[in-house]
Amino acid sequence: MNNIEAIRIINQNIKNIKIKINKFNFYAAILIGTGIALVFVFFAFFYFAKKENYEYLVDVGTISGGIVSSLFSLGGLILVYVAFLGQEQQNLNQQIVNLNNEEEIKRQNNASQIQHFENLFFRLLANYNETKSTFYLLRDINIFSSFIQHYNKRLGTFAVLRNLNNRKLTYASLKKELNFDTSFILQINSILKFTYQYDFELIKKNMYIEIFTSTISTHEKKCVYLVYHLSDELTNENKENIDKSDLLNGITLENI
Repeated sequence: MNNIEAIRIINQNIKNIKIKINKFNFYAAILIGTGIALVFVFFAFFYFAKKENYEYLVDVGTISGGIVSSLFSLGGLILVYVAFLGQEQQNLNQQIVNLNNEEEIKRQNNASQIQHFENLFFRLLANYNETKSTFYLLRDINIFSSFIQHYNKRLGTFAVLRNLNNRKLTYASLKKELNFDTSFILQINSILKFTYQYDFELIKKNMYIEIFTSTISTHEKKCVYLVYHLSDELTNENKENIDKSDLLNGITLENI
């Protein structure tokens, strides 16, 4: 049972105790009020009674005293029980305070964990964008776009030339000729791996993956696709992370 459910149950118990306290306070008030009323009744009776009926008055006094004493005693016992209920209510209120404090500490810890994750995530994202700006976006040249254009131009438009083996040969030769650096994919995978493996269940990992993949251009994705399908540069774990992220959705060898 979590703290929120425990607080709900305790609040219900407090509500029940309040009902009991009000009920027994009412009973005690009736008993004590009746006792006080009888005191005045018996006092008036003795005051106006004839003095010669001494033995009769003694008997009445004994009986009336017993009745009043019993009423006061019973009322007192009920008030003792009410005090016990009040103490129990205070204990339950303290339990709620303690549970609320625990929940607040848990909320703060959760917020701290999420903040820690976000700091690392966006730092990795900033590093990746800096890498792209430094090594892949040179002046007016987009290395990703340029590589895709060279690939399609080299491959040609004839279907007979666009078989898988020829695609692999074309990719390998162009990568070497253009000195195309595919290390950017390692950064992509490091961000995906970090996000998927971060051990904290409250983090909405898919949301952060979408944030990351939305920053990757179509030409970047096409380059990733070529490396994924036309080379042996990626490990199975790398490929699993890419598949899981849906990074390459909508991209095929035919539409590159």
